[in-house]
Amino acid sequence: MLSQENQNSGTGTCRRVQSILQTLLGISLVQTAIWVPTFGVRSCCILLALPCFIDCYFRFPPKSRGSEKRTSGYVTAIMILASIALAMFLGLLFWALDLWSPHQLNSMGRSVQDWSIVKIPTVIIQQIVFQLIILPTLYYATGNKTLAVLASASLFGLFHLPNPLLVVVTLMAGVVWFSVAIRLQNALFPIVVSHLVLAIAIGNLADEYLLDMRVGPVCFQKWPDGIRGASDDQSLWVYPRVLRGEITEITQNGQDITIRGRAYDPLRKKSPAEILVVFGSYGSQNNGQSEWFPQIVHSVNTVSQRGAFQLTVAATPETSAPEIRIFARHRLGWSYPVNHSVRYQALSSDPTGQDIALFPQEFHGNVGHIKPRKNSTDVIGWGFSLQDRNLIDQLLVFSKNRLIPLTIERRKRIEVADYYDDPSLMDCGFIARIPLDVAIDPEESQFYVRSNRGTIERLPIKRRHDVGHHFKSASVDSKIIR
Repeated sequence: MLSQENQNSGTGTCRRVQSILQTLLGISLVQTAIWVPTFGVRSCCILLALPCFIDCYFRFPPKSRGSEKRTSGYVTAIMILASIALAMFLGLLFWALDLWSPHQLNSMGRSVQDWSIVKIPTVIIQQIVFQLIILPTLYYATGNKTLAVLASASLFGLFHLPNPLLVVVTLMAGVVWFSVAIRLQNALFPIVVSHLVLAIAIGNLADEYLLDMRVGPVCFQKWPDGIRGASDDQSLWVYPRVLRGEITEITQNGQDITIRGRAYDPLRKKSPAEILVVFGSYGSQNNGQSEWFPQIVHSVNTVSQRGAFQLTVAATPETSAPEIRIFARHRLGWSYPVNHSVRYQALSSDPTGQDIALFPQEFHGNVGHIKPRKNSTDVIGWGFSLQDRNLIDQLLVFSKNRLIPLTIERRKRIEVADYYDDPSLMDCGFIARIPLDVAIDPEESQFYVRSNRGTIERLPIKRRHDVGHHFKSASVDSKIIR
């Protein structure tokens, strides 16, 4: 009898170990599918993960949790109403902290379509896998409801790496959802509805701070750029969303330099709470390349309703820095590059000088064609950096108040290389393909390039290939502002 009990105990231990290993294998395959961009590898990983999860479902079914009570209509109503109340509370909180504006709801046309086609099936599949497979399996393996809930919630959060805030949010929500699921039967429907309500609300309220709810390697496309300063208070984190505006005038009168401009956030339909006028210069990195960094940052907190601002500073060695850039931010928010914010350089370090010159943009090039195709919209153009001759490696399309990063394919532009007599510019042409599921307005779309120095600059759309004329017109773009 004792040996039979030992044998049963050993068998039970082996089954518990097997259940954990099998679950971890399935999760690892899904994570590999998220992180590997190759479609073939993703498909193989998903196909290999399916047998692991299906076997876990039949070996360790949800009934193994025990004789829990059935989910009543009151529980379902309370969960749904609580989710709606929490979403409304978060909306008021984000509005009070100036992290969100009700006008952003105007952009939900994209979100509704996105959620209908992609997010709703994703939410349903996530809850099915965790409630019916992972949670029962971990409960069978541990024999403890609390450990099973915490382990499942932790795995649910890790599925959203490398998005730090999204990992925290999903982990906390997972604890609540899985605590209900492990104690009540038939909790799938109310939890799915709760998941959808909160995800849509949080996705629209904290879109930027959740990095557009991206996971996997595409999350890094939304990661803010760090601009290193001489000290910590002069360093900036710049989020890749463009605000409208420009520097309209820079004048120097004796010891004083006056900078005038404007900035406006079209997504929130409001002026930013703060304008950052940044005087900076270039320094060498360890790899020999130059990097722009701020030397002194001036903040302008009083901005008019139309976004106009004015800053007067003393002419010092810092204010005669090679470049001046402007950024904007809402209260407690990221810093944003301002559309058409141009850079200036003093003609003379003499404080009695009167002239300051407008320099051409760092990036040179244009978008020549926008071609709708069967499965995508092709954006064809060329461009490179005038600062270090680096070729453009990423294009961003700004449409319907969204800045969407695009990968590009190299194309040869012999005429550009010949004009500059520089063979390294031979591959400066590019083709960027916009998938059909990305909603854009071709007539109003604008295209930008993000540099490795934290700035975003607009590429002009020129539906012609008169390269020489374009270069000549760009070379005289500098003018004197008096």
